[in-house]
Amino acid sequence: MIAKKDDYKFILEVLRKEALIYFEWYEHDYPICWRCRNRVIVRSPEQIFINVSSIKPKALLDIENVNFIPEAAKNAFINTVKSAPDWVISRQRYWGIPIPMWFDKNRHVKFVKNVKELEKLTGYKFKEIIIIVKFTDYTEKLLSRYFKENKIYYEGEINDINKLYDVFNKYEDKSIIIVNNFKYDILNQINDLYYVRTYGSRDYEIIYLYNCNLHRPYVDKFTFKCEKCGEEMRRIPDILDVWVDSGSATVATNTYPVDFITENYDQIKGWFYSLAMVGELYYNDIPYKNVYVGGYVLDVYGRKMSKSLGNVVSPYDIINKYGADAMRFYLGSIVEVYEDIKLKWEDIKVKYQVLNTLLNISTYLEEYSKYYNINPAKINVENLRWEDRYMLHFIEKSKKKYIMH
Repeated sequence: MIAKKDDYKFILEVLRKEALIYFEWYEHDYPICWRCRNRVIVRSPEQIFINVSSIKPKALLDIENVNFIPEAAKNAFINTVKSAPDWVISRQRYWGIPIPMWFDKNRHVKFVKNVKELEKLTGYKFKEIIIIVKFTDYTEKLLSRYFKENKIYYEGEINDINKLYDVFNKYEDKSIIIVNNFKYDILNQINDLYYVRTYGSRDYEIIYLYNCNLHRPYVDKFTFKCEKCGEEMRRIPDILDVWVDSGSATVATNTYPVDFITENYDQIKGWFYSLAMVGELYYNDIPYKNVYVGGYVLDVYGRKMSKSLGNVVSPYDIINKYGADAMRFYLGSIVEVYEDIKLKWEDIKVKYQVLNTLLNISTYLEEYSKYYNINPAKINVENLRWEDRYMLHFIEKSKKKYIMH
């Protein structure tokens, strides 16, 4: 029988055997899936933990060296770390990052640290080819910054599936192939390769090609012999908690420490925390120097924006009406840091009018400087009136204050 689904069948069976002593309806709280709204069954399977208790004292000391804006966010973060339990990093789901842990029937455990080690253990030759679709002449310069150790080759175009396979088989692992034209429809014809396509760059697009998909369930076909007893080792079916993934951002980019991160205050217990814990494990330190903590943009009544309430205001609606600068000015000045914003169109309009006034003043001065053939960059400040010198002094003072922060 299936729990909850066959409850009535169970009750009827008990009645048939005249074994039911007492029955009544009892209303109580019960867990519901937040996505599909179906009832869930509570189980307690074996899990994998990070022993946060062992790294917590060091983390609390390192947090003192991190600058939080505002300071109240730092106090909240310290309390979060102090009260943090050990971190459950395993999940029993289908999609996600597979935990690289193999075990055999004798409970021997092997953690595979990278693809090269998996190659050595399984004998399978993994291969990755990086295809760069070039849009601008700036492409090579960017590639030299991000792919310093890869060999770069050139192909004119890839316009059919046979050409794609030829390129993949022709070049060695980790090679970068730059092409001027790529027919994207051929990606749908791929059978025995796995690809990841990136979007968004105005200079180039990247297509990663692999001869194996290391996600579930494909990675689970790789087995090898235990070094201790010779029994077959299989990967555990669990995946990693997504917060381990996000907390590995600095490790993945090989950047330590980063100068600045920012998110809303809900990430005090989320991303800020996961970054800190993974940083302590990998770097023995907090992997960031400065944290700016903002609030949420709510509707005019202070409610969270959601489709169900019909109160969502798209940033593009604001930009189309008042421009991006007005939106930036509004979001950056309407409330103090750490506070939520109750979005009001009339307040955005006021900020737009302020910027419009400044623009008109700037246009006025620019036009008259052209009319009188005056170059503002060559004006001798000492010859200006005291009011002008005072305004320039105030501007420079404000610039220094802004740069410092």
